[in-house]
Amino acid sequence: ILNFKKFRYKVHKKTDELKKYLLRCSIDLNELNNKFIYFPLQYQPERTSCPEGRDYSNQYLLIAKLRSYLDPKISIIVKEHPKQFQKETVKNQMYRSQFFYDSILKLSNVHFINYEISSQDILSNHNIEGVSTIKGNILLEAILNEIPAFYFGNTIWNKLENVFDCKKLENINNINNLLKSKISFDNEKLKNSFYLCLKNSFLSKNSIHDNYNENDQKEFNSYIFSLL
Repeated sequence: ILNFKKFRYKVHKKTDELKKYLLRCSIDLNELNNKFIYFPLQYQPERTSCPEGRDYSNQYLLIAKLRSYLDPKISIIVKEHPKQFQKETVKNQMYRSQFFYDSILKLSNVHFINYEISSQDILSNHNIEGVSTIKGNILLEAILNEIPAFYFGNTIWNKLENVFDCKKLENINNINNLLKSKISFDNEKLKNSFYLCLKNSFLSKNSIHDNYNENDQKEFNSYIFSLL
């Protein structure tokens, strides 16, 4: 037990050093003076990146690819997942490194933003042009804020209006024409696409292993939709 506690202390000390380093390298919201894509990092290790990230479990590679297709004048703003620095476990602190952060910062016009800033504040910034991620509910948050979203993994939100699968070359090649300033949103289309996503999520045939009642699914999904 003593050896484990010593090991845990060393890991947490290294985590604190990384946390301070990242904060020194990060910008604040009031420094966002030009158009940008928001990229919130996935917590790791977790299935959201591996295996569901497919070829992009390494998020540096994903950001590098996004950078190569995106207009060079548009910044990419990266936010670390707050839970990456939690101390309830030793596993997550082993995953990031200063090398990982430095590699991202060496990419042209890519910046870290203070991870303590809420996503909602970032999504409401007038300079935002889109959101990019492996997967996750940030896709839904973006669309509800009328911001186009771009994903690279497997997600239940793949049928949402103005959410684009960047594994498809036609989408990643056309990304500069799919940004907020270039497209429009239709509430009715969004509503219909949201219901399509619900059919394969929450209470559905794919997630229930006992007796299935279609009315239960409709009732539950309608309730979720009313809350949103």
